[in-house]
Amino acid sequence: MSWLLDTDVIRQPAKRHGDARVIGWPEEERDRCYTRAVVIAQLAYWVRTKEGRQRRVLQSWLTRLVNALAGRIHGFNIAVAHVVG
Repeated sequence: MSWLLDTDVIRQPAKRHGDARVIGWPEEERDRCYTRAVVIAQLAYWVRTKEGRQRRVLQSWLTRLVNALAGRIHGFNIAVAHVVG
């Protein structure tokens, strides 16, 4: 089984008080976790709302995340909309 992760799940490690259970689970399921391009866009927007050091740290985190998910970020299209729905 594969998992399609949404913004809040993916964002947990980057939050100041992220839920440890939510953070640990995708690590265990790493090779079976996918996300959508729209989620990456939402995360990029969230990072841009920050300033200074926090923004730089989050940008680095987002870059590592995208690299780790290489080949597992789906474009948002009708087929994906049906899966999400």
